[in-house]
Amino acid sequence: MMAFFYFQVTDNDGVMPGDEPFEFTDLEVAVAQAKIVLAEIARDGLPSNQNSILEVQLEDEHHVPLAKVSLRLEIAYP
Repeated sequence: MMAFFYFQVTDNDGVMPGDEPFEFTDLEVAVAQAKIVLAEIARDGLPSNQNSILEVQLEDEHHVPLAKVSLRLEIAYP
């Protein structure tokens, strides 16, 4: 059985709500696709500073959050 998922994207430009549903067999397959989406976003540019994050939030057909895949830039000095 297929289910609909929405991807809300947070990047250096801000938050973009998921307006278009995507159909996957289950949450794990949707998470795998979210990882690909996150990698594509990161290819366009890493987080702009240490307080920003790149993130794909997966939501169900009612826009209820189910999972997040994120990338945070961390710079540490000894």
